[in-house]
Amino acid sequence: MLPGNNEEKYVIKRLLRRAVLDGWQMGMRDPFLHTLPPAVVTQMKHSYPELAETVEHVTSVIKREEESFLATIGGGLTRINTLFDGIHSSGGGLVGGEDAAELYTPYGFPPELLETLAAERNCAFDWDGFREAMEAHGKKSGAGTRGEVFTSGPLDALKKAMHGSEFVGYESATTTGTIVGIIAQDRLCESITEADAVPTNIEHKPDQLVTVILDKTSFYGESGGQVGDTGWIEGPNGKFEVINTQREGGFFLHRGVLREGSVELGQEIHAHVDEGRRKAIRRAHTATHLVHAALQHFLGSHAVQQGSKVDADILRFDFSHAAPVGHELLRDIEAMANESTLVAAPVSANLLPLEEARHAGAMMLFGEKYPDVVRMVSIDGISRELCGGTHVDNTGEIGLVKIIHEESVSAGTRRVVAITGHRALERFRQAEATLIESANTLKVPVPDLPTRLNSLTKELKTLKRQAETNQADISIDELLNSAEEVAGVRIVVADAKGCNAAAMRQCIDQLRRKASPIAVLLGSTDNGKVTLVAGISREVESKGVSAGTWIREPASLVGGRGGGRP
Repeated sequence: MLPGNNEEKYVIKRLLRRAVLDGWQMGMRDPFLHTLPPAVVTQMKHSYPELAETVEHVTSVIKREEESFLATIGGGLTRINTLFDGIHSSGGGLVGGEDAAELYTPYGFPPELLETLAAERNCAFDWDGFREAMEAHGKKSGAGTRGEVFTSGPLDALKKAMHGSEFVGYESATTTGTIVGIIAQDRLCESITEADAVPTNIEHKPDQLVTVILDKTSFYGESGGQVGDTGWIEGPNGKFEVINTQREGGFFLHRGVLREGSVELGQEIHAHVDEGRRKAIRRAHTATHLVHAALQHFLGSHAVQQGSKVDADILRFDFSHAAPVGHELLRDIEAMANESTLVAAPVSANLLPLEEARHAGAMMLFGEKYPDVVRMVSIDGISRELCGGTHVDNTGEIGLVKIIHEESVSAGTRRVVAITGHRALERFRQAEATLIESANTLKVPVPDLPTRLNSLTKELKTLKRQAETNQADISIDELLNSAEEVAGVRIVVADAKGCNAAAMRQCIDQLRRKASPIAVLLGSTDNGKVTLVAGISREVESKGVSAGTWIREPASLVGGRGGGRP
């Protein structure tokens, strides 16, 4: 269990930060809590020997949390003291919700901690205002949690009338069932016809979709990180396209658009899932279990799931780990996952009592609440996890597992993104096409591309250096020797021999430092284009002469680009 912002994780975070604050108030400015776990393990190792396996990880997590809070605690306490001074000077006695939210968001001060500090100063805490402020912040930042589709309303009547929908999607992608509910525009309907259909341009807006509920269904409702199924529901008089399937209160909500005719309450229908998409989701979901097993093998038992999303041939998996996973280690993890697909290990799912699953070694997440009877997905010889998702029959169906990205999600949590099946194949095809096109452009075989690119890079760097130092071909002394003197001012007009504008300006600066008062006009050609640069010393400028005015006439004569400066 790691410190975080939700549920039991938040309790740990709050306790740690309370201790850090107490230490700060006693003058402790460096992390200190992380030194305690080894001592605890020493005292408890006889009763709990397994603690020794995690002491290093726990120590690093606590130290990171301490460092995170210590980095902001000074500014936060200054803000808190200013807040309480303002409350007392105004004769008030309430810490406002917006003030508390401001302290929590940038400074990381838990509201419970601020409430304690407020109580010590005889001030109350505005919890309602804090929740409203945090909700507004969540909407502004795009944060927040997924809510129910219908928190109350039309679905309540169905919940009272029946216990829910029967899911038969593990066994089949098609089913025959009965429509037991139709919800449109947030109300129960007896039927829906083409006249009620949603216009195409807004049909994917969640609040515009129609919901059809069946007594039994093969459509998987979004849960456990796996997306909901899509497909079709066909009745005697109409066709309904399912764009997404949600799950709520035991019911499977088929959300979509009526495409033909009409559907009515009580009709017997034929429902069939988009099997191609379902297979791709099954591949990705089983691959998630393989990646999880490989992460634990290489990183350690602390690398447990913190979240996931499984879609068609693509998966995102969040796991506990403090540091970035290096490229070589990612290759090892990917290789282990692919070794597991090559052996075509059988995948099975069984319902069994929770205690029996625990004894069988099923992976369980600390703090999670499981029912008395659970579904355990087993990959022979590789992993056992409690999971309600859909999976392949054997790992060979997954094809290739390709990890394409690794990143940090939050402190102590990393994320890998991987692709499988057809999506992985398409990625390799695109990469191959890019390599072939690049090789043809450079006129070398594909294996020689790295060598050729390295060679080209070196050539470009050499040419760039030559261009930047091209002024070395111009002798400052030769230019001065060729100068003519007019009224005590040396005049230099010369061909800069292919130098760019920057090199010519550098040359002019050297001439001005060496032989003021002086006026210099340099010219250069490149692919038929003329560039002129003029410069004068301060003594000449003080006589009312302008380099810009001087260069204007010759520039117009040669049709070139010109620039002058004092």
